Amino acid sequence: MKFQAYGIEIYVMVDGYSRYVTSIFIGLSATCRVSILKQYLDAVVGNSNMRLHFIRSDRGTETTLMANAHWQLEQADQPDVEFESIYFYGGSKSNSRIESWWEELTSGQTKQW
Repeated sequence: MKFQAYGIEIYVMVDGYSRYVTSIFIGLSATCRVSILKQYLDAVVGNSNMRLHFIRSDRGTETTLMANAHWQLEQADQPDVEFESIYFYGGSKSNSRIESWWEELTSGQTKQW
């Protein structure tokens, strides 16, 4: 939500291991639950070689549909899988990899603006 004051919202999904950006949304409603769900499904369906073993996010209201969709997709392969084993919640301050990515982007690309 770094640019929210300027009427721009950016939501990025990053692979925590490789720091590969799997999805980026720039628009007016990045926090809309349906928008986040669509981004997740686009990232998963759009890249058939990618399989998300687990997801970590903050406990925002915008992530509830994505969390449920991820759990249902995992249940298709593993009917007994527990939600807590494939989806982890953590505070935004604990998301050090994405914050590090934002810092790198800001200092290298957007700081001049």
